[in-house]
Formats: sequence, structure tokens, C-alpha cells
Amino acid sequence: MILPEHNAEYIRAFMNKPEIYRYAAEYGAGPVEPEMGVTELWLSYIVNGAKVGLASLHVVTGAMVQCHPYILRDYKEHYVSMIKSIFKWFVGNMPPYAVKLNALIPTIFKATIDSVIEAGGKVEGIDRQSFRYSETRVYDRVLMGITREEMANG
Repeated sequence: MILPEHNAEYIRAFMNKPEIYRYAAEYGAGPVEPEMGVTELWLSYIVNGAKVGLASLHVVTGAMVQCHPYILRDYKEHYVSMIKSIFKWFVGNMPPYAVKLNALIPTIFKATIDSVIEAGGKVEGIDRQSFRYSETRVYDRVLMGITREEMANG
């Protein structure tokens, strides 16, 4: 189940858990500070009454929203279900002019890319040399996308 999350302290604490932070920030970045406002919203993913995932949705253009989903390690088997739940929430709750959901996923996170494809996302391109994973390692990111129509029919 997906529900909007409005508690900034909860979001900050979740995003700065070591198991989440390592995926949420580039090497050398400070603690994750959630943005809240008109163009940014957060969704909690709930399994058996427990909040086990968070997704940031950031309105980039009138038509496109950037998505960044995160899930606790013990619930990784629910990741595809979480992505599909985000798609369902998007179709039912975002204004009709928001017709596209994108995600940029570093190529080092192959399982995440595979999960988004399994949920219905498409590979749309490569953002070259754009994610620093360590002091010496820089990776490409895969641009994943899905349209509102694809979400509704998936």
C-alpha cells in the first residue's frame, strides 16, 4: 500500500539509515535532507502495517515527474510490488497533465534496473559518467521511464 508521507523527521531518519543512504547519495555528499513542497512529495510503502519503503516524486516539468524509490533491505522481495504500487498511485492521484514518470538509476545497481523493467519501466537512454559511487569510481545512469498510459494498462 502507498500513502503520502508528510512527516519530514521520519523521512530524514529513513533516508539517512546506512542501508538506504548508500543508495540515496553520491560519494562525499552530506546527510540527505528531504525537500518538501509544491514540486516534491514523498510516498510511504507499507507492508503488514509497517513503513518499509519511501519514494520521492519530484515534478520536473508539467508533464514529467522524477521518481526515487527506496526500500529496506529486509523487504527487497517487495520492490517490484512497491514500484507497481507507485505506478497505481500516480495514475489515481497525479493531475492528468503529469503523463510521465522517470528514474535515473546508476548502472552499478543492476537489480534495481531489472526490477523497474519487470514492473513495466522502459530503458530510454544513458546519462554518461554522472554518479560518483566512491572517491575513484564514476558510473553511468540508466534513464528509465514509463508513461501514464503504460502504467494504467500494466
